[in-house]
Formats: sequence, C-alpha cells, structure tokens
Amino acid sequence: HLDRYAEGLRDGMPLKRGHVIGYVGTTGNAPSGTPHLHFGILRGRPSQNWSRGSAINPFPLLSEP
Repeated sequence: HLDRYAEGLRDGMPLKRGHVIGYVGTTGNAPSGTPHLHFGILRGRPSQNWSRGSAINPFPLLSEP
C-alpha cells in the first residue's frame, strides 16, 4: 500500500538505518482512510511482475552482522 518512493531512491543503492525509502498509502485493496504498510522481500526476475516473486525471510538481510 505504498503511496510513493522517497525522492532519489534507486535500485541497488545502499541504505542505512533511518533512511526514508517510501511513504505509506492506501493503494490496492486497502480501505480508504486506513493507510498501512506491509514489508516484504520477494525474489524474482526483473522482467516479471515483482508481486509474483518468491518471498524470502528479510531478517538475515536486515540484522546487523
């Protein structure tokens, strides 16, 4: 239910804790007036619809080494 990506965000750029990456909205089937966010990482081919990728556990990617 993303409203928009943060300005200047681009594929492959490194992120640090606290970076704004997007803004919550009510797109898709979210009821009007109830903005909320789902976070997930999907693996797939860039030429395919991103929402049809395979879900992966984001914890190992987001936890500190």
